[in-house]
Formats: sequence, C-alpha cells, structure tokens
Amino acid sequence: MNVTRGLKAPASYRKATERMVLELTNGCGARNGLKVPNTMWGLLIIEACRIHDWEYTFGETLQAKIEADKNFKFNLNYLIVQRGGVFMYPRMVRANTYYLFVKYSGGEAYWKGKANCPPEHLEQSPIETPDEYNWPEGN
Repeated sequence: MNVTRGLKAPASYRKATERMVLELTNGCGARNGLKVPNTMWGLLIIEACRIHDWEYTFGETLQAKIEADKNFKFNLNYLIVQRGGVFMYPRMVRANTYYLFVKYSGGEAYWKGKANCPPEHLEQSPIETPDEYNWPEGN
C-alpha cells in the first residue's frame, strides 16, 4: 500500500495490496456502528483511519491496542500539521477527541473475535439452564 510519507504504519500494511486494505478496513467510524466523516474541515484523514483499522484487525495484545491508538493520534496530527492553515488548531482538537474515543471506547472493536479477549469484552452468552447441561449418570 502506498502510504503517505511520515505516517506510522506497520510493515504488513505497507506491503498489503490496495484491495486487501479496502477489504479489511472501512475508514473512519465503526464498520457497523458509529458513522464518522473521513474528513476534518476539508482535510482527508481516511488513511490514518485505515491504518488504525488495520492495526486493530491484526493486533493481539493490550499493548498493541495502546500502540494502535497512539499511532492513530500521531497520524491524524501529522496530516493536520502537514496541511496547516486556519483550521489546523480546530482539527487538532477534533483529532484529540477521536483519539480519546478510540482509547476509551475502542476496546469492543479491538477485541472482537480475538482468542485472548479479556472477559469484560466477551460477548454475553445466554445463561444455560440445568436442562442444557450434560449431567453425568447417577447425579
């Protein structure tokens, strides 16, 4: 994938084809949830969002989530500073809001489907009734 010079992205993202990136990422916002614009006052930020999605897809540990969120904040601010202009500071405030959102509310999206998911992020399964258990003979 052709990544904007200066952005933090894993080697696997840089090596991926555009088709792979489009299939595995969705840009800003949750795939089936919160809709977030791919721009901030005219600045296209979708590349930072796709890198973040990629890191969430392939990350396996809490440390990897923390790094993905930090990279997201860095990449947003990098794009903002490179563009400059009169909207630079309002964009930086919004970028910090995006960062804080994924930092504190991105756990469910990050852990979904991962084998080592912490208990607080596991999907709640219905409570089994005693009739659903395989009781051993004689009990």
